[in-house]
Amino acid sequence: MTRPFIVLLLLAAAVACAAFEEPVSSEGAQKQTTSGGNLVADALRYAARTDAALVISSDLREITCPGDAPAEELVSLAAVKSDRVYSVNLTGSVIKQALAKSLFLYPRANPAFMHVSGLRVTMKEGSLVRAEIRDRDGAFEPLADGVIYSVAMSQSLAEGVLGFWKLWDAEDATDEDLTMGDVIPMYLAEQSPADPFEQRLITEE
Repeated sequence: MTRPFIVLLLLAAAVACAAFEEPVSSEGAQKQTTSGGNLVADALRYAARTDAALVISSDLREITCPGDAPAEELVSLAAVKSDRVYSVNLTGSVIKQALAKSLFLYPRANPAFMHVSGLRVTMKEGSLVRAEIRDRDGAFEPLADGVIYSVAMSQSLAEGVLGFWKLWDAEDATDEDLTMGDVIPMYLAEQSPADPFEQRLITEE
């Protein structure tokens, strides 16, 4: 990659903004999905080029940003900007176990509560009912237990914080040579963002 191209990319990232019609917030991220958490998950998935992304609420700062906030302000949604980005190959079965752990205390606050990208989760009374993954055409299909999917996550989650070490081994994770502070500017500079306000956690009565 040439130096002029790097400079242009950094300049584009510096002026990039989301231009959402509503404020982007991660307030209450420990017990509900939020637009701020979804935005971080989308940026993480895009930057790591993975099938899905998982962002636990302890990865987030609970703040609200204007809808037209520049990328450098939205970066503050990440609790630890220097945390590195990793990708891990996980079976559908393991991803569902991680999602079930995320919902275990619902609706009480839980630092392991997850925001997702590339996934749609259905729950009932704090239990996982169904998990689906978005295919290349944008439709959702059930996560298959024995199929391996690439999943982006923070360094702390890859290393198994909050008991996730029981589900995967940090030695199997790949360092993507990015930090949590890098992903939102990259995402906003390179493409139109997905809707972070969409409902990704569906509650069945």
